[in-house]
Amino acid sequence: MNADERLREIEAFADARIVTELAGGPTSDSYLVERGTDYFVLRVDTDVARALAFDRAAEARILKRVAKQGLGPRPEHVDVERGLLITCYVEGRAWTQTEVHDPERIRRLAGVLKQLHALEPAGPMLDLRGAIGGYAQCIGTANARDLAADALRMLTELDEAAPKRCLCHNDLVCANIIEAKGLVLIDWEYAAIGDPMFDLAIVAGHHNFTDDEADGLLTAYFGAVQPETARRLAVYRALYERLVLLWSAAVRAVCSRGEQ
Repeated sequence: MNADERLREIEAFADARIVTELAGGPTSDSYLVERGTDYFVLRVDTDVARALAFDRAAEARILKRVAKQGLGPRPEHVDVERGLLITCYVEGRAWTQTEVHDPERIRRLAGVLKQLHALEPAGPMLDLRGAIGGYAQCIGTANARDLAADALRMLTELDEAAPKRCLCHNDLVCANIIEAKGLVLIDWEYAAIGDPMFDLAIVAGHHNFTDDEADGLLTAYFGAVQPETARRLAVYRALYERLVLLWSAAVRAVCSRGEQ
């Protein structure tokens, strides 16, 4: 069943049409949908999303919460069993790899994260330990097991000193940061209750922040750079690097099995 057929099966969107396919990833395909004068985004899960067992029901609950605060798009239709999600289209544009290094944008993003992290915690707990082990098992190689063991050692060190737990986005790459009337974050499929430092580490790690840029992020978020926060950010960045390697290899493993 193609995306048009899936859309027509949804009563509230029976008269809508798909305008174009949007940039997606290995876990889902996304489409811009027009209904009258309004626009939406249809997301359709792939086999990879099903294999990695995303909690789509929890994601929908989180979306409702953050949408009320203007931090994310409002969900319009959720079908967990069929792997479908329709959200309101956020009119704006994603930050570029260059823009995310701008000091003023770093300051603004830190402010949005402080707003997110101040919300009353809601959603599942972020299970990094389970994700690391699950990815390694899916890959099934000695190298993956070694990489997972290294990541788990870091996680143990970080967990012992975690100061707080709150709702986090957990996928703060520049493509998910939309410049609209304000900053809006999209793609909440990894959102969960966890350590806010992990959100900061993804921003710094994914975009290869320099030491000065990382200090700027910490200063904007905490008001100053303390040795312990700088250390935790560095360890989380190293953990994130290993997690990305494991995730990427797990996705390749799932795709390879699907082609056999």
